[in-house]
Amino acid sequence: MGAEQVSLANETLQVNLSLPSGLLTITDLRSGTVWRQDLPTRMARSGSKWGAVATQPVPDRKRIRLQ
Repeated sequence: MGAEQVSLANETLQVNLSLPSGLLTITDLRSGTVWRQDLPTRMARSGSKWGAVATQPVPDRKRIRLQ
């Protein structure tokens, strides 16, 4: 099964999600600025903690505000 891309867009932003990798790309259509998620340095399945997910809050200064 090949990779699939899911997209969502409005006049300001375009959001692309690649499946099954989950890589996220956001494009500001006004300025052409593109944000891409960093590629993982290792696969989640490569260690003994396969399936474990660690989460942490995102500081306000790093949040993107949409209006």
